Amino acid sequence: MTQRPQTTDAREARLAAVIGHPVAHSLSPRVFAFLSRELERPVSYEAIDVKPEDLASLVEAEQRAGRYTGWNVTLPHKKAVLKLASRASPQARRVGAANVLHFTPDGAEAHNTDVFGVTMTLQEQRFKPTLGAVLILGAGGAARAVACAAAWAGAQTVLVWNRTPDSALTLCADMTELFPNTLFRAVQEAPEVDQPLSLLVNATSVGLAGIEGELPCPKVAAGGLAFDVVYAAEPTRFLREAARLGARTVDGLDMLLWQAMATWELWFGPIAKKGDVKRSLKEGLREKP
Repeated sequence: MTQRPQTTDAREARLAAVIGHPVAHSLSPRVFAFLSRELERPVSYEAIDVKPEDLASLVEAEQRAGRYTGWNVTLPHKKAVLKLASRASPQARRVGAANVLHFTPDGAEAHNTDVFGVTMTLQEQRFKPTLGAVLILGAGGAARAVACAAAWAGAQTVLVWNRTPDSALTLCADMTELFPNTLFRAVQEAPEVDQPLSLLVNATSVGLAGIEGELPCPKVAAGGLAFDVVYAAEPTRFLREAARLGARTVDGLDMLLWQAMATWELWFGPIAKKGDVKRSLKEGLREKP
């Protein structure tokens, strides 16, 4: 691939974006605007709605044009974009999905910072895998990140439910290769849960603006956690039902902020005191844009 000149002036604004479909709901432009101000690094960041049928041509065109430092990647492109990149990090290859592209002179590098985002969120919520199994609703890129993070956190059993059973079976087979000491099992029928749950996760797009649907919501064990990777101004229907059944709840905002900071570090360099930056960032997002 033809190399392109890279900017060397640190004062020059870099261009980045989030791509997805839908993407208008994304807080990422506000997150990166905050980080740009907080870290005194000029970054121009935008949201680009990309239909699945347009993804391959867009990635190919950007690898030629070289306008962007990188893209965040959200639903429904996280698995597809991994195959379109020139290279992939070991983490992205293991997970089987990417939520970040970093454009370099040699093409697009695929990375996964979602696992870090989920891991930090579970740590903050004091997730206790000893309370029971983990049930993940969904089998896409976000579900894969949750499955990895749960296994690394010590989950002994991870159940996966998806409206397309074959996708759940594929995820379980892939994860079993990575984590032979964790039992991964696809479940069906609303779903079939025959053991206590320490963690219940909505890793589908249900709950995003304009995306409605019914999700199973079995009760978690006492002290267990319900986690929705979707973030919204108000609790999603999934989290409201989980709370009604006695679960502690957390939405996807913390995951978003942790993965955004990890993405920044991939593109622009280290962030000192990420915990402090994250707290300031979360407080800033409460203010009206």
